[in-house]
Amino acid sequence: MLLKLFGQSFLGSFMYAITQWLIISSISRILTIDDTGIYATILGVVVTINMFFNFGIRQIAYSTESDDVLYLTKYVFYLQFCGLIITIITCYAFYPNFLLLAASLYLHKIIETLSEYQYGVYQRTDLHKKIAISRILRSISYTGTFVVSLYFSKDLILSSFLMFITNLTVFIIVDKFTIK
Repeated sequence: MLLKLFGQSFLGSFMYAITQWLIISSISRILTIDDTGIYATILGVVVTINMFFNFGIRQIAYSTESDDVLYLTKYVFYLQFCGLIITIITCYAFYPNFLLLAASLYLHKIIETLSEYQYGVYQRTDLHKKIAISRILRSISYTGTFVVSLYFSKDLILSSFLMFITNLTVFIIVDKFTIK
């Protein structure tokens, strides 16, 4: 059991590190170092706000013994919507030129938060293989989409939005996510 949890956790952390490295190194190779800094700055804002409104949803979904936890999706949406609004307000105040980039990245983070919730539900029923398959397929698809679209379009905002769309599509197809 411990090996399953450690292996899955390691795989998830490894995949996240690789995807972030590929995305950031692609930006610096295809665009400019300034664009890399812009992406990293906005990602820092987005991740910080998203972490606050995430509330450790995976741990809650996994560790709560009540079946009521299976019906938290609308609350996760509400909290993430609040996070999106705060991200937009923050970026409007401090980084108005990068508002669309911030919105695209936060939309992507909403899907990641919903994934974490779904993974917690999977963990409740010992479906660790589904978590690994989902993480791998989603990471490969949205990273590939980002890099390819960035290469052809040279547009950071478009690539970020396409990354969100790809992540959403794969999340719905692979995890067969439905709102309860």
